[in-house]
Amino acid sequence: MSRLGFAFDLDGTLYLDDSPIPGAAEAVRWARDHGAAIRFLTNNPRKSREAYAAKLTAVGIAAESAEVITSTAAMLCYLREIEAQASRLFVVGERILEQELRDAGMTLTERDDADVVIVSFDTTLTYAKLLTAHRALRKGARFFATNPDAYCPTADGGLPDAGALVAALETSTGRSVELVAGKPSPLLARLLLRELDAPPARCVMVGDRAETDVRFGRRAGMVTVLVRTGATGNAPLPPELEPDYRLDSVADLPLALHPRLVESGSPCSGTSK
Repeated sequence: MSRLGFAFDLDGTLYLDDSPIPGAAEAVRWARDHGAAIRFLTNNPRKSREAYAAKLTAVGIAAESAEVITSTAAMLCYLREIEAQASRLFVVGERILEQELRDAGMTLTERDDADVVIVSFDTTLTYAKLLTAHRALRKGARFFATNPDAYCPTADGGLPDAGALVAALETSTGRSVELVAGKPSPLLARLLLRELDAPPARCVMVGDRAETDVRFGRRAGMVTVLVRTGATGNAPLPPELEPDYRLDSVADLPLALHPRLVESGSPCSGTSK
């Protein structure tokens, strides 16, 4: 029988701010105990893989940096595919994203003569930065984004995320973003499934946001689990975004999936709404 794979979203799924979701550590440990390959998947590019692994470990969820996949990793895969090392990139984002791009051999610019504009989650945003991106896009620069999230879940109501900045630039320039690297992008799905090394039907995507996590998992052919602890909550969903399982919390994952795993060897048989 082929191996199992689990992909866990972070913000709103395993923790909120610096506090773990109760039962999250036990749920991840349960998946490991069943021999599953584990990846921690986030659209948030504001930390390195090492920093995310350290944060997970600090809240009681053992993790290694190699198990973390960020939207930055997917963006870098695409930039290498299009041989963007020869391009000038202007980044609406934070220092960690800029540094990861430089470390990968990319050339960054602060001018509006950029070949590519990359829009990301940016709590250091200034009007000058937004204006440079606007002018570069009006001059014909390509328009990429790390992730589509409108906001990032936090305990006090959330933070405006990359999707909000993309919307502002789409409005001001009359252009549409060409590529979004993070969930629900098929680019990230290919990267994830390669690392999990398991058939999509034997992989489970666990997240809190229907329009990214569930859409991502369904497009990739994975089993989808939506938890109510983050962005989507109890909101009604259109049929195309209905998950296979809708749970109050990731803590309920072992109870929901364990009987199916034991009886059929697959997490797909049966649903729990």
